[in-house]
Amino acid sequence: MKIIANQLDALRGKATVDERAKTPDAKASPAPAASVNETEAFSSRIQNMRQRIVAGDAIDHAKVERIAKSIADGTFRVNAEVVADRMLQSAADLMAKPK
Repeated sequence: MKIIANQLDALRGKATVDERAKTPDAKASPAPAASVNETEAFSSRIQNMRQRIVAGDAIDHAKVERIAKSIADGTFRVNAEVVADRMLQSAADLMAKPK
């Protein structure tokens, strides 16, 4: 049996988006908007990335070639400890951000 999102909501006892829309007194709750400062900071970071890409500074082409060659040769190895450490650090950073 394939369970789709609306069926899963019904199983959990939640009204689906379609069901809420049919209710006359249902009010849509707006998604939380990002603050102006967050939006400006994000926009600034995007502009910086674009400038670096255009200038050719964003990509270490030699490193990309080394990795591509090692993958093609079958010698590329993933350091699981480094990957795990970076995933944990990323999760900690996300949880530490003020909301």
